[in-house]
Amino acid sequence: MCGLVGMIGGLTTNHERMFKYMLQLDTMRGADSTGMLSVSMAGVTSILKGVGTPWQLADSKRYDKFFAGFHKVLLGHNRSATRGNVSVNNAHPFEFDDIIGAHNGTLRSTYGLVGHGVYDVDSEVLFKHIDTNGIDDAMEKVDGALALSWYDKSSESLYLLRNNERPLHYIFEGGNTTLIWASEPWMIRVAAGM
Repeated sequence: MCGLVGMIGGLTTNHERMFKYMLQLDTMRGADSTGMLSVSMAGVTSILKGVGTPWQLADSKRYDKFFAGFHKVLLGHNRSATRGNVSVNNAHPFEFDDIIGAHNGTLRSTYGLVGHGVYDVDSEVLFKHIDTNGIDDAMEKVDGALALSWYDKSSESLYLLRNNERPLHYIFEGGNTTLIWASEPWMIRVAAGM
């Protein structure tokens, strides 16, 4: 089991603190690796990934640099490895030409998806397929459990999608100016009340 957390909208320093706390809470769903995507107000994307927990990642100079400035998207993932070794390369999110995404779930098969046999992690295969052939084609071919969060650099849009095999909860906050999501609803409540 893995976990997804994130937010999009008019993000403040309070939102940033909430995101960091949700990522820490999310280690209950996975502690093998941690990864994050930020999208600056200017649309510049930045990815930070590491083996282990968010606390281990926070001990790096890269962590402070990652959170410098103002963001319109913060997307996080905690991995509990099911397929593929525990490594920085196999940590989410995965980046391709247009798509940067994270996946909670396990695919029963990646046969028929672009990238099958190329990547160690089923999630990376799925995002390669989405980047190449689009989400509609991917959903026609995918077999397995999934909750997805991904950012499309070309359209500057964020997408969330789940099937009935994995949870994903969200709230709108600040007069519907900010969307906050997490794999577990209590993570949002606890982080909001910090």
